[in-house]
Amino acid sequence: MELENTIGRVFWARVRQYGPRTALRVKREGRWQDISWDEWGRNVKQFAMGLMALGLKERETVALLSENRPEWTYVDLAVMSANAVDAPVYATNIPEQVEHIIKDSGSRFIVVSSEQQLDKVREIKGNVPELEKAILMDPEGEHPEEWIFTFAEIQKLGEDKGDAAAFERRLESVKADDLATLIYTSGTTGAPKGVMLTHDNFISNVRGVTEGVSLGESDIALSFLPLSHSCERLSGYYTMMALGGTIAYAESIDKVPDNIQEIRPTVMC
Repeated sequence: MELENTIGRVFWARVRQYGPRTALRVKREGRWQDISWDEWGRNVKQFAMGLMALGLKERETVALLSENRPEWTYVDLAVMSANAVDAPVYATNIPEQVEHIIKDSGSRFIVVSSEQQLDKVREIKGNVPELEKAILMDPEGEHPEEWIFTFAEIQKLGEDKGDAAAFERRLESVKADDLATLIYTSGTTGAPKGVMLTHDNFISNVRGVTEGVSLGESDIALSFLPLSHSCERLSGYYTMMALGGTIAYAESIDKVPDNIQEIRPTVMC
């Protein structure tokens, strides 16, 4: 299939194409909620412009410590659209492993999902002088530390002080052979190694999947394997995004059987 040549261009082309249609589904407060392509795009752009206003430079790396959820993709696509690189961290990693990835990737910013994940960062921050800011998706109270921001605060910063023209320039400046992400290996000897993957690495794999498997915009995937690993990220995320399908996020591994019955996915990784 013909595809745009970067992850950002693929995403924004689908936002323009599918607009109000459902792109993502997530279960919150006991019920499934739909997120349209337009809403997905708004969240990504606001967060990207917020990161830029906060000082994110082109080609630098942002660490991402979160379970599978829509906000994981907001961060991922925002960083890539802003011509930067992300370094996902497994949600199950202990503080020492989080420290290693922040140091090795040279991340000044880290985005975390919960207070529990933020505690891991607090524990090791004194050992990582290069880490300047943490951004928390789900705050449970006030945070007096000046280096901690909420996800909503960064989106508001993007809405109020974001430079839309600068965002578009960054998006268009990304090349197919630019580094897109550092995926840290699991199960290897020694410390995890950051695998350098370009936009074209992912795009060529998406093309390969679609040539071998019949998938389309009517398909729905249930995402439950870690997005920090290339398998779910490629098959259950980028491929579905490229084809205009729908991605639903499992509540947890334990809830996968229930979520399968509720969502009735047509494809799973």
